[in-house]
Amino acid sequence: MDTSVTMPILETLSYNSGYDKPDMDGAYCENNGCANIHGEPVLYCNMNLSKAYSKLVDNHIACSLSNDPGRFLCGYIYYRSLEYSPDRVVFVHVPCAARMSPEDTAISLLQIIRELTALKGVVIPYK
Repeated sequence: MDTSVTMPILETLSYNSGYDKPDMDGAYCENNGCANIHGEPVLYCNMNLSKAYSKLVDNHIACSLSNDPGRFLCGYIYYRSLEYSPDRVVFVHVPCAARMSPEDTAISLLQIIRELTALKGVVIPYK
């Protein structure tokens, strides 16, 4: 959850460095703030997020694309996940309940999941 966003955001990439802030326990990222000292500077989601986004917008689903997941836990987790499965991993920032109702968030996420699975040839039936 990101308190600054007003709609779900599909993150297109993540960065290897810049993780230099302490977590809530005061612990810092090892490796001088790098997710992986031997990793690429940027990793990209290999799913066609632009296509999914276009279909979502055409169906009046509030969402956006971003190329900055942040340099804290979200970006770090996404980077490490993309290292293992760039064809199957997407990070979605969601707004807090004060910015978008839980019901609207759930509806948007369901549609996002439907579009992302469709990219992989899997259809989630409507009931």
